[in-house]
Amino acid sequence: RTCRCFGNFAGYNCGECRFGWTGPSCEQRKAPVVRKDIHSLSPAELQEFLDVLDRAKTTVHAEYVIATQHWLGLLGPNGTEPQFNNISIYDFFVWQHYYSVRDTLLGPGRPFKAIDFSHKGPAFITWHRYHLLSLERELQKLTGNENFAVPYWNFATGRTECDVCTDSLLGGGDPRDPSRISPRSRFARWGVVCDRYVLLVEILFSKNLCETLKVDTLLTFNVLSMDIKSLLNALEGYDKPDGELDSSVSNLHNLVHLFLNGTSALSHSAANDPIFLVLHAFTDAIFEEWMRRSSENASLPDEMAPIGHNRHYNMVPFFPPVTNEEIYITSEQLGYSYAVELEGNKHAVNAYILGIIYLKKCKFYHYVLTHINPYHVLKNTPRLSIVLFRSTPSDFHSCLFRVVVT
Repeated sequence: RTCRCFGNFAGYNCGECRFGWTGPSCEQRKAPVVRKDIHSLSPAELQEFLDVLDRAKTTVHAEYVIATQHWLGLLGPNGTEPQFNNISIYDFFVWQHYYSVRDTLLGPGRPFKAIDFSHKGPAFITWHRYHLLSLERELQKLTGNENFAVPYWNFATGRTECDVCTDSLLGGGDPRDPSRISPRSRFARWGVVCDRYVLLVEILFSKNLCETLKVDTLLTFNVLSMDIKSLLNALEGYDKPDGELDSSVSNLHNLVHLFLNGTSALSHSAANDPIFLVLHAFTDAIFEEWMRRSSENASLPDEMAPIGHNRHYNMVPFFPPVTNEEIYITSEQLGYSYAVELEGNKHAVNAYILGIIYLKKCKFYHYVLTHINPYHVLKNTPRLSIVLFRSTPSDFHSCLFRVVVT
């Protein structure tokens, strides 16, 4: 159970203000914090961002713990031992994303695999917006700086490499083992929140010419979702370049996750990588630009969307409950804005999405997901399940790369 807050109060105990509000009675509009390009941060701002991520990774969350058993067994075998674990602030953020995509447990031994609360539907946008907002607020508390804002990474510049994958930013590659984060990066020490679910991911490409999606094309779509051509298909990345739904295709947001590979390549583990924050901040910036240009609020569906994705549905697993509709408003109403100009910016609007340039000769690509023996993988690669890793292929023109992840 939770409190039902009046006015602009929020939180499980109504002790905070709703996003976008401030003051003792939560009646004052909060001046929006400004999310900047990570490459435009001052040295002090960048240091603050990297330091607070490290602190969030090691600071135990003061308000939330994680249940380790199904609710039927939550009090333990004798009914007096609650089955909970403490969790750090950043790992709680990771766990929320993991929980939203994991199998839904209907009861002991009864997993339901057909639900994804945060992807492949209109709530992809609202869910990730709220997810990032929640962590941003926690980071503001840690820094003691209410103007702190998560930066974004403009991955739509057409560059031929990951320009945030450096040791001075979010971690370069290990020269001795390209599948791992450089030991010189502070993030090499980070463990991951992950179930012991092991997949062999092979991303196979054909030899025909890749069509490319441009951000300016995406911003012309006049519906969010529930249509064969929509912003949702284009922004999440299940589309062809003209926005038409094609689940065999990965573009924009999805393509960047695949480009980073490793921990970032699978939904259940992606949030472990700190690049997840800056990637989704830019994805949200594109949505914000679309919302600014479009007045079609009715495109958020009232019904017939996947479970958890309709307008009035609560977003799982956020607590206290919050609906998609509450977050389907402009960023300034939620207390933040972007220092980015997509319209008229040649590089941001017209450039190809990061990674596409590598894939010029490949038209369509798809996953082949194969279960393999978890014991064999973990036995032979004991560090695999406890470290962040990325694996950018050395030769994208070969149109084939492979990585084992846990």
